[in-house]
Amino acid sequence: MSPIVIHGKRNHDNPLFRKVYFLWYNMRARCESPSHPYYKWYGGCGCRIDERWSIFEQFLQDIDKVDGFNLQDFLSGSLTLDKDKKCPGNKLYSLDTCVFISKSENNKYKPNQQKKIIGTSPEGQIYTFYNQSAFAKEHGLSQNKISACVHQQIHSTKGWKFELSQ
Repeated sequence: MSPIVIHGKRNHDNPLFRKVYFLWYNMRARCESPSHPYYKWYGGCGCRIDERWSIFEQFLQDIDKVDGFNLQDFLSGSLTLDKDKKCPGNKLYSLDTCVFISKSENNKYKPNQQKKIIGTSPEGQIYTFYNQSAFAKEHGLSQNKISACVHQQIHSTKGWKFELSQ
């Protein structure tokens, strides 16, 4: 039997039930409610929820079958549900397309937190990337300086120039 199944009447005081319910509720709100602050990056861009997962009880039945699910990590809040890791640019939340990953890993895929940036090296080589922190580590740069260039607070850093992609 699945460890996530909650028998009997819904118990909103059960932390596991609440956590699964709010995950489902917020997923639906991002995809289906134009008044949600993140709708423009989800539902507004065509993200949708598999028909099965549109019903909470079916989402609850599937949650522990999602790749990467770990009950203790889920309850501690260290896991997030991600639709983009398996297939970048995916627009469907479903059992086949989603995976549980750490919050820091998930931030690499969040469209509301990642802007497409163009970097030009001192040698003139052009790079396109989303994750400033990862790019900075890879090239021995400061993420704060990349951000300052992007926001036109400084012109360049260590000969590199950065701008937001249109």
